[in-house]
Amino acid sequence: MSARPTPLRGPGPQLRPVAPPGTVACPACARRVVAARWEETLGVCPACDHHARVPAATRAAQLADPGTLELVHTAVSDRDPLGFDDGVPYPDRILAARAETGATEAVVTARAEVAGVPAVVMSMEFGFLGGSLGSVAGELFARACELAVAERRALLGVCVSGGARMQEGIVSLAQMARCTTGTSMLAAARLPYVAVLADPCFGGVTASFATQADVILAEPRARIGFAGGRVIEQAAHSKLPDGFQTAEFLLAHGMVDAVMPRHELRAGAGRALQVIARILTDFTELRGDRLFGDDRAVVGGTARLGTRWLMVIGQEKGSDALTRAVHNFGMPHPEGYRKAQRLMRLAERFSLPVVCLIDTPAAHAGVGAEERGQAWAISASLSLMLGLRVPIVSAVLSEGGSGGALALGVADRVLAFENAVYTVAPPETCAAILYRDAAQRARAAAAMRPGVDTAHDLGLVDELIPEPEPGAHAHPELVVAALRGALARHLDELCRMTPDELLASRARRHRLAAG
Repeated sequence: MSARPTPLRGPGPQLRPVAPPGTVACPACARRVVAARWEETLGVCPACDHHARVPAATRAAQLADPGTLELVHTAVSDRDPLGFDDGVPYPDRILAARAETGATEAVVTARAEVAGVPAVVMSMEFGFLGGSLGSVAGELFARACELAVAERRALLGVCVSGGARMQEGIVSLAQMARCTTGTSMLAAARLPYVAVLADPCFGGVTASFATQADVILAEPRARIGFAGGRVIEQAAHSKLPDGFQTAEFLLAHGMVDAVMPRHELRAGAGRALQVIARILTDFTELRGDRLFGDDRAVVGGTARLGTRWLMVIGQEKGSDALTRAVHNFGMPHPEGYRKAQRLMRLAERFSLPVVCLIDTPAAHAGVGAEERGQAWAISASLSLMLGLRVPIVSAVLSEGGSGGALALGVADRVLAFENAVYTVAPPETCAAILYRDAAQRARAAAAMRPGVDTAHDLGLVDELIPEPEPGAHAHPELVVAALRGALARHLDELCRMTPDELLASRARRHRLAAG
């Protein structure tokens, strides 16, 4: 029989020092560090850069602007839904965890300002039963979201957890849905949520609120995933590759926006909150599609144009042999388009106009791209852009080829540099298809008329931006200023329209395009 709920007992979260007096041994390299130095480095070893765990309340204090932290004590009853006893009754384990950590549960909540932005800081305590997600921890997270909504604050969450709390069985599993109701409330209220993933972060926490944030930051070498490495090795009967399930691995696979040292997290989280709160001053890149990878052929993030804040998404070709290889010559894979879709949805949530900079010969053609659904990714972009309830302006910089370009071109206004190319496919591709000989590209080009003036004559491009002789490449500052001015003019017009007016006008434009 389950024990009757009792009020939380314990001293509540305390702002304890990172280290006791004397010296501290680094858990990674065993080097001893003077406690004052250890606290000064925020619990990061100055010798090996190991980011050690710190108490949840201390972590909240590290992220908050000085003098702004106010711990929130929430009255929630203890729960023991299964009457669990593995030799030590579950309630006794809870009391022992409180005595050891000074926290009442695995979730600590505080009000604070982060880079001047009012926020609720939710910080997880790994020392409390491995930061496991039980019913009280789930309730505390949901209440932190409710507090953020009630007080119109951003949410900054520090996620560190071993996963589900086994002592609560199926009730622990249900907390994933409970916490998701909290993040859904934030989204509906159009409030920003930034998550910091620390070591370790696994199981139900990673598979719910830790990865539902608008912006996800991670500490260096933090271990992050769903199933633990030991579980995967046992299931796969093989050793895992080096670096698997680390923050750097996730960045390369498009799952997080940045890997950031602890001493940069307050500023980094603050920039992210400011960006979404619409007070940014510079371009801030947001990375990854949250599904497979971070395609460098598509670069996107928030930026300022005059006094207006935007989501900018561009195709990047690179400028030399090395950068062209990194950016795949501007030919996006499916994950590039899915990253663009993620950023567009984020822009819509926070009422940011979208500017798309088109510069691609075509979408990437390859086995991997087909396996990962290239056509589906482009199709989804077209549908999303037609229904996006914020202004969209696209600009063709030098080359716009095939559906790979149109996937960023379903806009309210389309601009182009006057010497750009905007066409159904590169002439080589057309020649290979129609003449079965790619060498006849000149013949194909003459017939296709790929110059952007053709698209302008057909009503598919709204404005051609002049290029001084011999072209934009020779006068980058002049053409960038001209593009900036054209973007500002069109956005001024579009931002005076209601979302319903935008959608109706955009649908009419593309319904009648070149008809």
